[in-house]
Amino acid sequence: MQKILKIAALLIGMAVSAAASPVMAQVLPYSLANTDPTLPTYHFDSGQPCSIHTTGGPYYYRLVTATVSTAGVYTFVDNFTPGDASLGVYSGAFNAATPATNCVATVDDNQNVTLSAGIYTFVLASFSTAETSTYQYTITGPAAVVFSAPAPVPTMSEWAMILFGLLLVGGAAVMIQRRRLA
Repeated sequence: MQKILKIAALLIGMAVSAAASPVMAQVLPYSLANTDPTLPTYHFDSGQPCSIHTTGGPYYYRLVTATVSTAGVYTFVDNFTPGDASLGVYSGAFNAATPATNCVATVDDNQNVTLSAGIYTFVLASFSTAETSTYQYTITGPAAVVFSAPAPVPTMSEWAMILFGLLLVGGAAVMIQRRRLA
């Protein structure tokens, strides 16, 4: 009987440890320079859904796309290396002119944020006016968050080259069609 109880306790322990979600932690380092875009008169304080603090400015920022595969509570810790940072978490796109749109949470220092599985835009910003430095967040949660830089938006000269290339291809197609008919 004792042997059966030990085996049952061992099996229950294994089932509980297998069901517990692992905690994943990763570091998100970034640097801000005076060539980065600026938030005109606001930065982020801690809050969920959002706490956008309007004062001073400008504040440099950088965008990072984050993919969350597992819903749950994620802990964001500002590592202060050496500057003070703030972070906005957006579901979908970020528009600097309308900072409350798509905002899920804002982080200054440390904050627990509940995230659903999906793709987010992290707005990594300085906390002090016109501060350029190196910053770092440690993000801990039920699964790893995958980071990537957002796809660049073509400039006007790049759009002109794309249009020119399409016109050349269209012109070549017309020339080939005329030669076939002749």
